Amino acid sequence: MRSVLRATKLCAAATRLAPGHGFATSSPSAYQATLERYSTRKYSPPDRKTSKYDVFRNMILTQFNVVVDNMGRWSETNTEYRNFGVRSEYGLNNEIALFRDTIQKAIGLANKGATLRKENPLFWSLRNAFIRGDVKGLTAELRYSFQSFMLRSKLTHSTARQRKLADLRYPMEWFPATRAMQRTIHLHVGPTNSGKTYRALQALMNSKSGIYGGPLRLLAHEIYSRFQANGKPCAMITGEEQRIPDADNYFISCTVEMTPLNRIVDVAVIDEIQMIGHDERGWAWTQALLGVMAKEVHLCGEERVVDLIKSICSSIGDKCIVHRYERLSPLQTMEKSLGNDLSNLEKGDAVVAFTRVNLHGLKNAIEETTGRRCAIVYGSLPPETRAQQAALFNDPNNDYDFLVASDAIGMGLNLEIKRVIFETSMKHDGTQYRSLTTSEIKQIGGRAGRYKTAWQAATATSDEANQVEEKKVGYVTTLADEDLPAIAKGFNTETAPLEAAGIHPPSHIIEQFAEYFPPDTPLSFILLRLRELAPVSERFTVYVPEISAKIADTIQEFPLTIQDRITVLHAPISLREQGQMDLLKAIAKCISTRSNGALYDIQPIQLELLDATLEDFNNQGRRYLHAIESLHAAITLYLWVSYRFPNIFTSQALAFHVKDAVEEKIEFYLENNAVFDPEVHTKVREKRRREARAKDMKAEMEVELRRLQEEEDESSAEKLAGIAPSEDDSIVFDQSSAGLDEPLVVDESDYETGLKDKEEKPKEESAATPAGYLTDPTMYPSCFWRGKVTWQLYLACLLSNSNWPAPFILHHPSKRNTLSNPFHKPHPHGGTRQQKHKSSTMTSTNPDPSAAAPAFIPLEANPELMTSLLHKLGLSPALQIHDVYSLTDPDMLSFVPRPALAVLLVFPVSAAYESHRLAEDALLDEYKGKGPQEPVLWFRQTIRNACGLMGLLHAVANGPAREYIQKPSDLNTLLETAEPLEPASRAQLLEKTPALATAHREAASQGATEAPEASDDVDLHYVCFVRGDDGTLWELDGRRKGPLNRGQLESGEDVLSEKALTWGPRKFLEREGADLRFSAVALAGSLD
Repeated sequence: MRSVLRATKLCAAATRLAPGHGFATSSPSAYQATLERYSTRKYSPPDRKTSKYDVFRNMILTQFNVVVDNMGRWSETNTEYRNFGVRSEYGLNNEIALFRDTIQKAIGLANKGATLRKENPLFWSLRNAFIRGDVKGLTAELRYSFQSFMLRSKLTHSTARQRKLADLRYPMEWFPATRAMQRTIHLHVGPTNSGKTYRALQALMNSKSGIYGGPLRLLAHEIYSRFQANGKPCAMITGEEQRIPDADNYFISCTVEMTPLNRIVDVAVIDEIQMIGHDERGWAWTQALLGVMAKEVHLCGEERVVDLIKSICSSIGDKCIVHRYERLSPLQTMEKSLGNDLSNLEKGDAVVAFTRVNLHGLKNAIEETTGRRCAIVYGSLPPETRAQQAALFNDPNNDYDFLVASDAIGMGLNLEIKRVIFETSMKHDGTQYRSLTTSEIKQIGGRAGRYKTAWQAATATSDEANQVEEKKVGYVTTLADEDLPAIAKGFNTETAPLEAAGIHPPSHIIEQFAEYFPPDTPLSFILLRLRELAPVSERFTVYVPEISAKIADTIQEFPLTIQDRITVLHAPISLREQGQMDLLKAIAKCISTRSNGALYDIQPIQLELLDATLEDFNNQGRRYLHAIESLHAAITLYLWVSYRFPNIFTSQALAFHVKDAVEEKIEFYLENNAVFDPEVHTKVREKRRREARAKDMKAEMEVELRRLQEEEDESSAEKLAGIAPSEDDSIVFDQSSAGLDEPLVVDESDYETGLKDKEEKPKEESAATPAGYLTDPTMYPSCFWRGKVTWQLYLACLLSNSNWPAPFILHHPSKRNTLSNPFHKPHPHGGTRQQKHKSSTMTSTNPDPSAAAPAFIPLEANPELMTSLLHKLGLSPALQIHDVYSLTDPDMLSFVPRPALAVLLVFPVSAAYESHRLAEDALLDEYKGKGPQEPVLWFRQTIRNACGLMGLLHAVANGPAREYIQKPSDLNTLLETAEPLEPASRAQLLEKTPALATAHREAASQGATEAPEASDDVDLHYVCFVRGDDGTLWELDGRRKGPLNRGQLESGEDVLSEKALTWGPRKFLEREGADLRFSAVALAGSLD
């Protein structure tokens, strides 16, 4: 998304191009950027008249630049290009230029009305990827399309055979042994507390052999414990743990993904069958339904799955019997919340939260407020502890009156709950916060009403059952008033029927499919190619998880067999953290060499943390918790691979011991340190609510966009003439453009003309509409105006040709030069290249360097890169860099976690600024501060183009951020060495610190826009604002004579407070008049 914010032309009133920007501008045309970068082909500038999909074209070209940057330049060691047939740098430049031309042609066809998949497959794929996955999805699709383009000469000859092998219309045929059986499918559907799962489990309990497959490890353990308690031998099988009894015949309780498909049993129970439609995990339920070898298969779930299951059963010839159930006790949504007051809790209440920190914080707060005990239940608790806590809550004869639990209770845990209280109506889905779905609300809230009593009522007489219902009403409410309407609406909304079941290509098909590609072709490409070609029936949908493609790319460098690669694809890992990626690579190396798999031999597993205490982390609880949770995730992954590669990863027993020890450390910390502050909680919840509302609106927009796309495709099919459709639905490229090693001739005169023609004048404003405002702003919810999602929705509207005006404020005469537009962000590299036509009055931001001073590549103001740079140097993962979308709008400022510890402002070095700087510096003495008495740690800049790095050093070296620097680390060593030195000596220290130069070079070379040369002059500059330990707001700039005191902040005011912004960043905006080249980022707590 950030590259779009940097380079996409905004078609809105009062937009103008900032002069002299080759990249990192406020709003340059992405087409111009495309001409400037890797230009190897003559371009004709597009018509001045804006066409329907021009904005989308600009975004595609910009994101393609990102793809090329990430893939790297051609070299003999760049195996990715070689795997796709590129044998020289000339060939690569040729392919890049030809693919850009292909994109232009695809958009040209779309502008003429050709948008169907048959007639314009590349455009269709890119638009569909953007609608479904925003810019991230578009970028992934561009990478795949470019890879296909490079491999096109080899793909064409085998496409027909690939398509035949990729036929996934009949997944039931993947299980021939099961198809030879005559099965009876019992579908138990009904609301929660209706006894449907109980009836299915009774059938399992009364059988001679059977399998239970559930969605959670805790449910698998609960059923396992129940069978053990009844004297029936039972195995428990999950991805990370297997308990096999010493018996010839035994039942099996497992997670759905681990359901055995080669074992004939009498009864199989598959719980929560509505999960068959889940994007990421639905394939496991489909696989279990189609493949389990049981005479009777009992499916338990919601009413919305009935039609789909009946259709699947009809297609495979199995008899389907539907059993419908009603709730055994009434359920009622209360009219009032608890008003955020825990003293309003009553005996039998269960408070549901969605993070472990919140759960433990609530537990401690409830016990402190009420004086009564509170049990706690969530998925990652040790099974024995979880069972003990549930028993304590269910027992009416003790002082455990309350329960805090995760959403795991919605999946059928046996708990006697009188009232369910939602701590919030939002949940984090792995990328951002979203509102709870209707199904989740009903599943969780439906647990109210004495669950165990409902089970007893299932076997009672009719009169007894009615008495139970009258006495045991279940209630649902929320902790805060703001969440109650959303929960009430969920109970009054009917869930839509499921239309398709998810499937994942089985390993044997992937293996056969891979044989059609050259050796060393990335598995991620093979998976995406298979997904593209695979036809499916209307009952099923193919899903290749995004994480699978990332895992495949991460381990691509290691010489693994295709079978080993496919196995690792399903590893339980999150690649958002560098530590997890390093661990995955270490494990892949062990598999490739078939050695060094002992737990203590794998370096990324930091076993030394077992001896760590909170004091070792300077009493920074967040850092400590993050570290031990990362160790827990590493051990979990080790256990997972130890079951799949037992001859390599041989320390399974030790890993279980370490896992238990780590869990004890986590529980001990949470029990003694987690707090729940209602005031802080309210602020955080409001921020999450805005994010969730934005995502909800985006989801609604996606549905509407698909409808518009279908209508447009129908219209396009009728109107388009003269364009022959391709033979298949896959992306087809013009074979006449082949010639991988042919150098291209560039017409420099046309290139310069293209740049000149693309310089734009400010658009005239409509007399009917004030600049930057909607015709009727009231027609949009407030969340439509905020955050990254807004920009994505706006572009989606454009590319679907929705006639909606741009929903943002760019510039207004009464509010000059504010950052009120969240999309108007330059994200510069710390400056831009000095263009030849630039005014001679523009001053370089570089200081007069010493003879020995190096020159750095300017650093892009990219939060991810800056965060990565700081973490590499030694900053704790508890802090990260965040975008600041506005310096005036409180709602947009709220996207930054508070308190903000530092703000980095990027601004144009204009004549006005230089005059101000020289005048102010003339009144100041040269700064000589050093040692512990120094109010702030300040660095003089002598390194060319290092202002971005200087800003980051100033941000982390002062105020509370200093406490988040890990020991030992390069950053800690640098600051401790610098503290007793005078500014001149500190500057020399920075010049001679190789770790600093290395980390900076790696970060500066990975931006989403082209990195300039280290020798380039720049005209944008970084300045840092921090709050000192004494509350002073300091402006820190290595070009000045020293730190600048901008005023005294009150207690509780951070660098994004109204006072700090007025004294600091806004002064720069006021000084620069009409220049819009500003950007800001902040250092604050991590959102992960």
